[in-house]
Amino acid sequence: MPFEYMVSDLKELMNKIFPNLRNQFTEHNWLKNRAILAPKSVSIDDLKMKLLEQLPGECHIYNFFDAVLNIDEAMNYQVELLNSLTPFLHAGPVNWLK
Repeated sequence: MPFEYMVSDLKELMNKIFPNLRNQFTEHNWLKNRAILAPKSVSIDDLKMKLLEQLPGECHIYNFFDAVLNIDEAMNYQVELLNSLTPFLHAGPVNWLK
């Protein structure tokens, strides 16, 4: 889509960039030529969730964590706090993969 093209809402943007996503999402060559850029990852959170909802099949959420810096402090953080963190370059909560 040309840079100067404007859309009126999020749904129109999704349809212009990812037309027929439900049937095309397994086509790697089709997907690799599509992207939506935003100044902040927070802007993408809602869009990402709406695009994921269009995919067929049952949704599964996989919780995960990487590691703690100091093993003695592994249990010093409330789960709610950790689940609320969204890293700058990640477009969703860091504690799950959907």
